[in-house]
Amino acid sequence: MTGNRLNGVKLAAMDGRCYMLDTNVLLHDSTALEAFDEHHIILTVDVLEELDRFKRENDERGRNARRVIRTVDELRSTGPLREGVTLPGGGRLFVLVDDYVEYLPKGMDGSIPDNRILATALYLINHNIEVVFVTKDINARVKGDALGVRSEDLQRSTVNFDELYTGWAEVDCPRRSSTASTPVTPSRSRANGAPTRASCCATRPTPSRRRWASTARTAGASNACFTRTAVPGDCRR
Repeated sequence: MTGNRLNGVKLAAMDGRCYMLDTNVLLHDSTALEAFDEHHIILTVDVLEELDRFKRENDERGRNARRVIRTVDELRSTGPLREGVTLPGGGRLFVLVDDYVEYLPKGMDGSIPDNRILATALYLINHNIEVVFVTKDINARVKGDALGVRSEDLQRSTVNFDELYTGWAEVDCPRRSSTASTPVTPSRSRANGAPTRASCCATRPTPSRRRWASTARTAGASNACFTRTAVPGDCRR
C-alpha cells in the first residue's frame, strides 16, 4: 500500500459498497453489470479468464460470456479498468489482476478460482473496503460466509424476450388426397375480416410432407411456416 493507492488501485475511488461478482453471475445474466446502480463492481482476472473459456460455447452461457466481454471492452475505452471506469448507474467497474492467495487459510486450495476470488475479497476487506461477494454457487456462498465475507445470490426476474433463443420445431402436416396443386388462401374472420391461421395447402401426394414452424418469441408468432425446397408440395404461408 502506497499513499492513497492499494497495489495501483485508488482507494478513494473504491469508497462505498463494492460487489465482487463470480463468473456464474455473468453467465446467468449478461446484464448483471447494470444491476447494482450507484455501487461499485469488482471483477478479478479469474473471472475474465473463465469468461474467455466459456465464450466458445454455442449455448446461452457462451452468448452471455461474449456479451459481457464486449461490454467490458467498451468500458475499457473510457479509462483504465484497474483504477475504475464509470458504469451507467453511476458506480465504477474495477478489474483486479493481482494474486492474494496468502490471505486464504491454510486449509483452502489456492488453485480453485472461487477461492482466489474470495482471497481478493479478504484482501480488500483487510484494507477497510466494504465488499459483498455475489455468486450463484451455494457452496461458494457458504465458504464466503465462513471466511467472514458477506455473500449473496443475484436475484433478478427480468426477462428480455427479444434475446431468447427462438429455435425451431418440426410438425407433421397431414397428407391430402387431392392431386391438384392449390395455393394457400388464408381464411377471413367474419367479425373484422382479419386473416386467421392458414391451413396446409392441398398438393400432389408425396411420400412425406412436413411443415416447419419457428417457436414463438412472443405470443401469436408460432404459426410461421418455412418451406423445405427439397420436398415438393410443402406447406407455405
